[in-house]
Amino acid sequence: MSRRKNKRKTNHLLSDYQAQKSAIKRWLLGMSSALVVMAMMTWAGVTLYDPETLPLRSIEVKGEFNKVTDAQVREVVAKNTVSGFFNTDVESISDDLRAVKWVETASVRRVWPDVLQIVVYERKAIANWNKDYLLSADASLFSPDSATRPEGLPHLQGPQGTQAKVMQRYIKMKAMLQPLGLGIAVLKMNARRAWSMRLENGIEFDLGRTETTARLQRFLDVYSNVFVTQEKDIAEVDLRYTNGFTLRMKELTNQPEKKAQLGMVNHVQKT
Repeated sequence: MSRRKNKRKTNHLLSDYQAQKSAIKRWLLGMSSALVVMAMMTWAGVTLYDPETLPLRSIEVKGEFNKVTDAQVREVVAKNTVSGFFNTDVESISDDLRAVKWVETASVRRVWPDVLQIVVYERKAIANWNKDYLLSADASLFSPDSATRPEGLPHLQGPQGTQAKVMQRYIKMKAMLQPLGLGIAVLKMNARRAWSMRLENGIEFDLGRTETTARLQRFLDVYSNVFVTQEKDIAEVDLRYTNGFTLRMKELTNQPEKKAQLGMVNHVQKT
């Protein structure tokens, strides 16, 4: 009986030994495979990131430029490009392009096997803001070099942080005036939130703090029929009245007969 037990014990030990031996072989094989893969990845990384392996051969720049120059874009690219396809840091190029004052957004991507594609969207300035800034279509402020500032933009003014509100009011009033061939030169909201405006023809408007568009419409309703022929003589329009407005006429010392006629038109009520 003891001889049979010893035999079973011996067989069990041999079985465990063979299982451990197989496990060690599998582990060694797995480690060898992992080392080979790591070696290949290291080789591939070193090779692919070598600028001589996959050099950039072409840079495509897309965008409609008026203020941003092609030289500015290529200067940013040159600063961040090591010439290799995989070495080129597209995020750094994008960030540096967005730092160019007239650039609104920029996207950069690699196109296999040797092209760097750049798309730049330029800011569109719609107005001057206070003294130092330009206002873009999304109500963001930027301050480019004075030599690149476009001429003929309207001047919008207001307390700090109110540029979006002033711009919205400007867009609405511009649409109201456009059918009559009138344009806005200056639109201002002061610290008391009262509005004033000067048209391109020189007429000044005092709009008050509330119902500004309704008050302007009241004047426009009679402008074409009553005042269009006299706009050169109008200095100021005060719209801060419930049902009407007052006019202040320019001094017409060399046209006394016209001055007398216009002096009678000092208050108009909407009917």
